Parts: sequence; C-alpha cells; structure tokens
Amino acid sequence: MPNNVQKLTPEEKEAIIQKSPIYMPTNPTQSGYTDAQVKQKLSGMVTDEQNSVLAALDKVVDNVNTTLSISVGNVVIFSALPVDLTPYEDMYILIKDANNNITNSYFVDNGIAVQARFGTASNIIVSNNEPPGQLTGDLWYDIVEP
Repeated sequence: MPNNVQKLTPEEKEAIIQKSPIYMPTNPTQSGYTDAQVKQKLSGMVTDEQNSVLAALDKVVDNVNTTLSISVGNVVIFSALPVDLTPYEDMYILIKDANNNITNSYFVDNGIAVQARFGTASNIIVSNNEPPGQLTGDLWYDIVEP
C-alpha cells in the first residue's frame, strides 16, 4: 500500500529551474528582451500552468490527497475512493467525510471495489482511542497513526 507522497522527478525540477531568471542574460533588454518578456520570465517559474512552482505544489497536494490515509491491518481510510485500486487488493477501504464519519465501505476484490458488508454491524467507528462505551452492533477499528 502506498505510504509516502511522490516527490517531483529530477526532470520536473529541471524544467522549473530552466524557467528561472538565472538563465536570462545579465542585461535582458540590451539582449533584445522586451519589458513584458522579462516580466514573464521572472514570474513564469512561479505562476505558469506547467513547469512552475505553483503547478508543482498543486501536483504534490493532489498526490497527498490521493495517498494520505490511515491504515491498520487490511483496512485503509480515505476521503475518496482511489482511482487505482491495485495496491489495495484484498483490503477494506473505508471512506470518511469532512467530520471523520465513515460514509461508505468497500472490499477490493480482483481490482474492483465491492460494497462491503459487515454482518450485523450497524455502525463503523474509527478511533485512535479506546472504544467509546458499549459497542453493541457496532464494528470498531482502532487506528494507530505512525
């Protein structure tokens, strides 16, 4: 199961560096660059839609949102069902909402997320603490974060 956030590749880093002012001539206007071209070059490495610091930041945040999860045993918790289910074969995936309530549960079988059934359990409780009170009819997972 993935447990780390993907870093930028050396090629992605180099593409951003190539846009940096260090690659401009010392006197850009004397070398034929217009004022607008100088401004674009200076801001491009930060603000461009591709090969910029902001684009890289968006990519990393998207990656964190996709891979960041809490897991224990064969249970993993996400805020949305991952697109690629390959790493989660024979695992339960619990989906939580913004309030950390479990809203859906799946079991990954042959690369397909199948709605999970928990027998007589009427509620799924996920906690870092001791089970809250009596658990009659509830399924409780003790989540230990690294």
